[in-house]
Amino acid sequence: MQNLWHVLDQGMDALTALGKPRLHDQIIPQTMTFEYVYDNSTVAFLKGVGHNVTWVAPGLSIAQAVLQVNGVFQAATDPRRIDSGGAIV
Repeated sequence: MQNLWHVLDQGMDALTALGKPRLHDQIIPQTMTFEYVYDNSTVAFLKGVGHNVTWVAPGLSIAQAVLQVNGVFQAATDPRRIDSGGAIV
């Protein structure tokens, strides 16, 4: 049977995607924040085309995800948070 959970960018399921480094694009004030462990080539490119880039420590955000594929739901919470349990249903 085909694995239905590999639907996000780069073939990740919800729980795997939530565990990756994050960025935040802020409109006011106009800045982009990246976690220290974010891919440096992406940060360098965006900085090179004029974006105001800053760095932050990992763990300052929390995220959840819900995917629906062929009528089946997958829910996950942030596995990087100690208090989340990294649950997946």
